[in-house]
Amino acid sequence: MSISPLSDVERAFAYFPHLKKICGDISDVRREAGLTNRVFRVACANGTYILRLPRAETAGAVDRVKEAHNHRIAAQLGIAPVPLYSDPNTGVQLSAALPDEPLDARSLAEKLGAVLTRLHSVPKKFRWQLVPQEVIAGQQAYFSKKADLAQRIAPLIEALADTGALQSRPDDFAPCHGDLSPGNILYSAGKLVLIDWEYSGQCEPAWDLAYAALENDFEAADEKLLLDAYSGGTPPDSLVSRFREMKSVCDAVSASWALAQVAAGRDPATFLAFAQMRIDRAQERIGLV
Repeated sequence: MSISPLSDVERAFAYFPHLKKICGDISDVRREAGLTNRVFRVACANGTYILRLPRAETAGAVDRVKEAHNHRIAAQLGIAPVPLYSDPNTGVQLSAALPDEPLDARSLAEKLGAVLTRLHSVPKKFRWQLVPQEVIAGQQAYFSKKADLAQRIAPLIEALADTGALQSRPDDFAPCHGDLSPGNILYSAGKLVLIDWEYSGQCEPAWDLAYAALENDFEAADEKLLLDAYSGGTPPDSLVSRFREMKSVCDAVSASWALAQVAAGRDPATFLAFAQMRIDRAQERIGLV
């Protein structure tokens, strides 16, 4: 068990000498939010940095080589920061700390729509495919034998399967970020920057749009701005329809992931509430409650 954030960072600096060489001596360490990783804001002699150290309990859950490949393509596009140090074998990553300027929901929706248009239009393919049905099945393997957890989400998954919402459309796949929660979207120096490419891969563009709308609490007017900006005008009916459908798919995937964390014994109170909120929201949306 870690004694303090400082001790975690000091051990990382000792084990990875390049970190000390880049940053200089440590003057202050602050813990940042992070579910999959331990994230620290580290003030040093040479500047302020964000250091990401993977959690032991999630080791092996993320393909770090894939992540580095996808992140590199996004950085070349100018929508992701270039890491100062990255070790794909361990997942340790160091980046300069960027100032994050506040954006209202309207501005965020418009700017994010434009950024996602660029990302989804990249001709280079990302590694890995984000197929919701496969992700859910993979997570179910961790909690399927725990009846109380499996029964919470079973009606939602069955309903989505029955309507065909879980059926992916590979012909539409494009490079996607996969996890556009508020902490992974920064507005810095006048432009939007996306960080944390762990769950990036080839996926339907509607996934990024729907996930962003959900996790950033967009209202209907914000969603319209997002889709209009993404489409460069009025979005096609097919995109609007899939966007609405995908919102419940995103909730099902997020809830499945959280239930797998509960099954693994990771902070059951936090992750159970996380899962149940998304299950309830999706079931209400599709008329199950």
